[in-house]
Amino acid sequence: MKENFDNIIFISGVKTPKSWLKNWREILVEKFPHSEIHIIDIFYSSKDLKKILEVKEKVLKILEENKSTILIGHSFGGLLAVSGYLENIKKRNNIKKIITMGSPHILNSKKRKKIKTFLNYEIANIEIPVFTFGGYFDGIVFFTKTKYKNSFHKNYFVKHNSFLFSKKIIKKVLNKI
Repeated sequence: MKENFDNIIFISGVKTPKSWLKNWREILVEKFPHSEIHIIDIFYSSKDLKKILEVKEKVLKILEENKSTILIGHSFGGLLAVSGYLENIKKRNNIKKIITMGSPHILNSKKRKKIKTFLNYEIANIEIPVFTFGGYFDGIVFFTKTKYKNSFHKNYFVKHNSFLFSKKIIKKVLNKI
């Protein structure tokens, strides 16, 4: 049975130009024709706290509608998706799935402390399905697998940005959920 979702939120990674997200918008509209598609395409760096919080606030604002939602994040956007879930679950239970691609879920202790400071990010027992995808040839993020309770992980023979550019890979990711 195919599930229906009211909102699909895609959160881009750091320094991702809007033009790179064209394939995601096109495929999400095709796969979820009855859902509202939100592409969070704010250009930010991992050191720009103000912009990162702007991305997170935009996601939380959409989640306030309390509609059935899937969060999708690429790279650092995957961390923002998990962070948004952890903040949102305190108020409502409308996120049904999280999908991350090329996201650094396993961090060294220095990075973990920094991220926890501004994202309220922590490894937690997330009670919804979490689908994580990595690339064997990803030269940017090497450890994408998680220890989340309800997680599914799959690696593909791709590079980091293949999750943005390759329609074939995007469709493979979405077909796994």
